[in-house]
Amino acid sequence: MLSGVGDDVFNAIFLTKVDNPLLRYDLSARYLPISHSANNRLTIPQSENNIPDSPSQAFTSLTGTTSILQTALTTRVTLISVTSPPIVSFSLASAPTHTPTTLTIGLLIDPESSRRLVDHGPPASDAAKASQFRTFWGEKAELRRFKDASILESVVWKCKTTEDRYAIVKRIVRFAIARHISAGVAGDIHFLTPNLYSELSTPSRVSGTFLKAEGDAFQGLSEAFEKFVRELKDLKDVPLGISGVVPVGEGLTHTSIWSAYPQNYNKLSGQQAGEYYVPVQEVVLQFEGSGKWPDDLKAIQKVKLGFLLHIARQLEANYSVCAKIGLENEDLDFANQGFMDVVYESGYTFRVRIQHDPNHREATLLERILKNKALPHGDRTKYETALKYYQNEFMNGTAHAQALHALRGKYYFLPNTIRLVKRWIAAHMLSPQISSRAIELLVCHIFCHPHPWSAPASAEVGFLRTVKLLSSWDWRKEPLIVDLDGSMTKARYEEISKDFENVRKQDPGIAHAAWSIYCAYDTTGSCWTKEAPGKAVAARITALAKSSLDVLSKDSGNTKQIFTTPLTDYDFLIQLRTDYSHTANGSVFKNLHGQGWKEVLVDFDPVKEFLKDLEV
Repeated sequence: MLSGVGDDVFNAIFLTKVDNPLLRYDLSARYLPISHSANNRLTIPQSENNIPDSPSQAFTSLTGTTSILQTALTTRVTLISVTSPPIVSFSLASAPTHTPTTLTIGLLIDPESSRRLVDHGPPASDAAKASQFRTFWGEKAELRRFKDASILESVVWKCKTTEDRYAIVKRIVRFAIARHISAGVAGDIHFLTPNLYSELSTPSRVSGTFLKAEGDAFQGLSEAFEKFVRELKDLKDVPLGISGVVPVGEGLTHTSIWSAYPQNYNKLSGQQAGEYYVPVQEVVLQFEGSGKWPDDLKAIQKVKLGFLLHIARQLEANYSVCAKIGLENEDLDFANQGFMDVVYESGYTFRVRIQHDPNHREATLLERILKNKALPHGDRTKYETALKYYQNEFMNGTAHAQALHALRGKYYFLPNTIRLVKRWIAAHMLSPQISSRAIELLVCHIFCHPHPWSAPASAEVGFLRTVKLLSSWDWRKEPLIVDLDGSMTKARYEEISKDFENVRKQDPGIAHAAWSIYCAYDTTGSCWTKEAPGKAVAARITALAKSSLDVLSKDSGNTKQIFTTPLTDYDFLIQLRTDYSHTANGSVFKNLHGQGWKEVLVDFDPVKEFLKDLEV
């Protein structure tokens, strides 16, 4: 922590309270060492620690519980803390009271080891250690032969889903306490860390369109993407070489709220548009450099469209796909004009945009035009819009996605934490007001700058710390700096501070960029936050975050309340007919009825389009 070149480590070390187990530990729990549901007996067995001169029953409970958990959890955790409240003072003339003491367990989890399904014990040939292992684990212990021909005592934790593996540590804690302390105590354990994965369970109205809903959805999507990339690069009749295909969509970065399972296109082809929503996974196709591209922006867009049409024909001729060209930015003919949707019958759709030059020639041409001081105001606004679009799609967007992929390899629970925070934002109906990439940067800050704690090793704690950040961040006076790769220098931190001061001096009313989030690829701090959230929305998020933390501090099991927004705060509400949304049983968009899987309409959400119209 002290080696941080630019972070305010003084505040983290000396001014931040670290006694809240919800934020401090990856998993925390409380229990009474005396069970009231198991014959009211003292549940710590007699041992060498439970001797007449033991300081207290609490001390005996602490040492016993710690020893049991160390044996049970082994390398799944990096720290075990078992604490009790201070002993109540008593007069020397009287005997100390022996009231049951509630113990608090805090665990720091190893993100890799915690998810393993099998605990390996001693070999069967070591009779003494094998006997100890079976004594400790009881009926859970079994003798297994492994691929390397070793025969070991083992404990297997069966899991049906990926999320079940995240709960293995909880299961071990309950089992160990039930076996070695008391089944009643194990049943009375109250886990303080909330279970939030149910909030990521795909609603039936969404999962009803899935081809399948088992296994790791994001892994399946990644495999489909890799196949798509191979097929693109295997195309023979493409004038320019493909240097890269960057996965930038939320599903491809594993950060979409709902699991990215394949869609059942054959089923959807019998339904009408508006009854379903098919997400697209955005990718950026990067060509190798060539001096043959024109210098005229409008001509560049036409050539890119020609490339898309040519690639679409090649894909359809060589593979079982449906490739269609879509248009965008039709009022800006010098900005990117088109994209290609590639639909696989297996249930995935990829939306492709072309970055034609590795050195971003389009951005250079746009900046050159904007340097013309005689450029009319109306034209200047259009060129600024085109430049911002290019930067967000082909420069900052790809850099952001690549940073997420790198961090995902370093912090296993980063994607699920992002999903939970997005779910929380969406539950409070603020998704249209906040860029998904801004949310992702907020969460990345928690993992890249975790002090005074270590990086979260559970999605729930990552979520809680992000909400804590949102509740305490004084965005009016402070920027948020996210060092995604550890490359920022002290000088860069100082530059950002000065830049932020200038931004607030120029805009004291905070009409723009209520949030300023700086990172390596965004030197302005407003790439994803210039227009939204506004200060009213930012203030509401702060209030909601404080309220959510307050609710969980009082009752960590009350998760439904923090994912329910108070509608009484709004001046008026618009109730939409369900047949205009993809939650409907029947759609009014009968003119958009598909005929076969190739005709399924993708990325069509009537409610989102309606919101866009309202904003205009």
